[in-house]
Amino acid sequence: MTDRVNTGIIGLDPKIEGGLVRGSANFLTGRTGTGKTSFCASFLRAGAMAGERGIYVTTEEREQDIKDDIKAMFEWNLEEYERNSLIRFMSIKPDIPMKIIEGEEVSKIVKLYMYELTSRIETAIREFGAKRLVVDSLSLVELFIKDEYLRKIALMQMIDRLKETNVTALFTGTIPEGSEVLSTSMGENMMNIDKEKLDLSSMKSLFSQLGQKPLVENTNFFSQPDLKPLDEQPVTQPQSVQPPQTFQSQPLTQQPMQPPIKKIDYRVPSGIPGFDELIGGGLIPNSIVLVSGEAGTGKTLFCTQYIWNALCTGENGVYVTLQETVDEIKKDVIFFGRDFGRAEQMGQCRIVKVEPQNMKDIVNVIIKNVKAINAKRLAIDSITMICEYAEKKKDIRYQLSRLFSEIKKLGVTTLAISEIEEGSKAISRFGIEEFMVDGVVVLNCGVNVGMGTPRTLYVKKMRRTDHDLNIHPFEITPRGIKVTS
Repeated sequence: MTDRVNTGIIGLDPKIEGGLVRGSANFLTGRTGTGKTSFCASFLRAGAMAGERGIYVTTEEREQDIKDDIKAMFEWNLEEYERNSLIRFMSIKPDIPMKIIEGEEVSKIVKLYMYELTSRIETAIREFGAKRLVVDSLSLVELFIKDEYLRKIALMQMIDRLKETNVTALFTGTIPEGSEVLSTSMGENMMNIDKEKLDLSSMKSLFSQLGQKPLVENTNFFSQPDLKPLDEQPVTQPQSVQPPQTFQSQPLTQQPMQPPIKKIDYRVPSGIPGFDELIGGGLIPNSIVLVSGEAGTGKTLFCTQYIWNALCTGENGVYVTLQETVDEIKKDVIFFGRDFGRAEQMGQCRIVKVEPQNMKDIVNVIIKNVKAINAKRLAIDSITMICEYAEKKKDIRYQLSRLFSEIKKLGVTTLAISEIEEGSKAISRFGIEEFMVDGVVVLNCGVNVGMGTPRTLYVKKMRRTDHDLNIHPFEITPRGIKVTS
């Protein structure tokens, strides 16, 4: 009988004959904001509760960011899991320039990044004694290697090496908006997740009979957007879990049943009437949220209103413009009764113009001005300008990663504008920006606004908090934006 490991996801294991095959490599794909991190965290926690050690490797975010995301979604004491050597978090980011890799350079990238990534994971597995592994995500490989065949070869080499460690692995990949599948498909053991269902149609190799298809290919496992934590499942394990004898640790006390979304005591108000109720009471401190929309949808107004609210609540803010002049921004907001010029004189805010060509200059200007007035809020108008000056489209992730990493260190809560082309169904200009941020708010403008077609917005993604998924109309009044329902 095939040995299986439970996934920690309610209702999934019976659909795949009891769980994932022990020692297998599995792929979880989905668009931004669909719950891939929640799925992976539940998978590792299920192992921890059974005494199996697990490693969470992030290739794009800091370790602390992933921990904060998980703790905000679930009432789990991650420190206790780490202290008892049951779960370990690792951030492995590439040190090499990110660009399209073609021709002879493919072997270089495989040796430098893929070899380093695989070696560090392999070493960690053996030292930690891990039985479960999450690698989040493999999307960087898509950016590095343009040729799909060579990309698959690089991934297969990594997977083959990791299989020798006998871990049960879960790899994630992000599907760009407007695309139906991840361009690099390994063919077997692939699950695709969205807000309402989990597609198991590519999980054929998990079934005991060769070629047997899942009984249900698209199964609705979730009664709400966020995956349910393991706490809500019937517990069959003992009330404490003792790790294997070869490791020194204290028993882990099982956590009490809790709601899946953890309340965060302090939220940053957006200053947009009716909006904070859609995101659990306000923005998460030190988060970066993308404000996307076509021309004329109210993106700049949304962000200037956010900065003005900071001044009204005793906080300082910085507004960085990469396209309009400082005077133009000040004139735009005067119409809504906001005098940024006077606020600057009082040391409450700064509106600064910076050229988008040089990322180092942009970062230095942001750091200098935020620190000068001890700002708690930041708005960037727009990151589209920064992305357009990247030498190649594939460099965008690297540029944004540099920018957002420095911003996170400042401890500011940030809104960043992304300009969407007219008629596009995407939620950002280049299809990359939404993966690099904590939240995405999309603004839309009806064709005949003056004839009764409303402006609308919706929250596509918001980490570390529950959020409304519906489309809501909003108005632009003499006092600014107001969400009407």
